[in-house]
Amino acid sequence: MYESAWNITEPLQPMAQVTEADRAALHSDHGELLAAFLARDTAALLRSARAHHRRLRSALHALPPDGPALSPDGAAPSPDRGSTRPPGGAVAEPG
Repeated sequence: MYESAWNITEPLQPMAQVTEADRAALHSDHGELLAAFLARDTAALLRSARAHHRRLRSALHALPPDGPALSPDGAAPSPDRGSTRPPGGAVAEPG
């Protein structure tokens, strides 16, 4: 799981581009997720995961869609390359 998350986020480092407040809130979410996991509290874990996902999406969607944080090579996409976001910027909610 850690390797998968690292491989997805490290090349683009979007968390370096979000606001300090968003980054602090996202880090705080991790503590809540871990506490619920260790307590084996499925309901709390699911609530925390959903809240974290919403917060993460909100923080990422606040970034410029064609800025370096969302571009694979760290540079804004050229007009012929298009945006790196999915069509419509939509991301599916977890079930």
